Amino acid sequence: MINSNKRPIESFVTATAGNTAIPTEGTLVNAQGNIGLSNGQLGIIAASLEGSLALNSFVAGTTPTMAESPVVAFVQGTENSASVQTATVKYPLPGPLTYRTTGPVDFRQPVYVTKQAYRAPSHAVQVIGNASGQANAINTLDNTIYELAVQFRGRRAQEFTSTQENGYLRASITTPDFTALSYTTAQKIDYIATMLAHDVNRNSRAFGATKRFAGSNPVVAFLVNSTGAGVTGVNIGGGSPIAAGSVIPTFVYQGVTHNITLTDAMATSIKNAAVAASGVALASLTWEIVPVNIANAGTNVEDIIMLVALDEVESYVDFIPEIKVDMVVSLTRGFTSTVRNSKLSYADEGQGLARQLELFYSATQAQREYSLRHDLDPVVRYPNLFVANGTYDVYNVLHQNNHAVDLANITEYRKRAIISVPTSLSGSLGSTLDTWFTTMLGLSNNGAMINL
Repeated sequence: MINSNKRPIESFVTATAGNTAIPTEGTLVNAQGNIGLSNGQLGIIAASLEGSLALNSFVAGTTPTMAESPVVAFVQGTENSASVQTATVKYPLPGPLTYRTTGPVDFRQPVYVTKQAYRAPSHAVQVIGNASGQANAINTLDNTIYELAVQFRGRRAQEFTSTQENGYLRASITTPDFTALSYTTAQKIDYIATMLAHDVNRNSRAFGATKRFAGSNPVVAFLVNSTGAGVTGVNIGGGSPIAAGSVIPTFVYQGVTHNITLTDAMATSIKNAAVAASGVALASLTWEIVPVNIANAGTNVEDIIMLVALDEVESYVDFIPEIKVDMVVSLTRGFTSTVRNSKLSYADEGQGLARQLELFYSATQAQREYSLRHDLDPVVRYPNLFVANGTYDVYNVLHQNNHAVDLANITEYRKRAIISVPTSLSGSLGSTLDTWFTTMLGLSNNGAMINL
């Protein structure tokens, strides 16, 4: 085992799309003096003289042996690899980087590899009510205050508000005399759902539709017709389900329709919540999102409120990786205990997102590469290893090097190699690395590989 409180020193190598294979012959530096890797291509080289392979030679094949080289390093080609002699850079970069490398990984000593497969982020989604006639539908009462409270949680929500109380939103309405208006049960539910969704949305950060209300809360209310009958809305499922880029007419305020453009995470979270609530497959789902318009309150048959938590807004220079908002929704007044109030999708930051990895790199290895980033004005954006909005599988290789300083004492150097592979290469380069690590760790009998 690796027993130490020392913080491991990180080093990063990152593959780019299209580089599906690692070289299995030749040397890191070729006969022309250039690097034998294309831009964004990964390789594994012998990093010691203790093996049959010459120093800096690429490992011979994807199934290694300890006899070849018990000590290896993982390397990555850069845009300067093919032209080492003529490569130039501009200030403030310190010099042309011809290739990237991790520290030497000695498989004769403890090595632990953790593979973190990409996991998509998700939003918190709360479903309130059901179709008219169902036991968990919204109850209807005349001349009654209906209120719901949304408490926001998450790193930013809790850091930027009081330590004693999280930020929250209360939305409330007072129902009319439904009996005197001769409303049907379905119309009563439509009125309550529409008016409450309206009150949430005029306080939502998504629209900023009015100066009278704060418009700062990270939540949006979608009004849903669960039957899909007699309405013109946007189908959540069916033959053409919502997806990234879908534009949803969501909120009508003073005659102006305000839209929400869905991200992939938001669309997936809404679909998952709707499928869980309805109990049918996505292809059979009849739910439609209808614009919230108080002019139509009580005239249609919308029956469900779907609350979706929004991501926090990033600042121009933002070092906080967490952006998701969770929420706790309470039906505080008017509603009976039978009304469905279920969280059917949970806030999840995901893992393997380019922004997360870039922030980690910027806080560790980039601090050493780029003069600790002590620039004030203007803000300098140094190069990073990750494609904007990219998704990655990440191999964390925790290893160490021990050196005897005298007969009684050993100095331990802990290191961490971080190898990032685009998810588009999971079946090619990723599969190769899986096999390579599994084989090498099995030969060494001195470590383990864990899949997360």
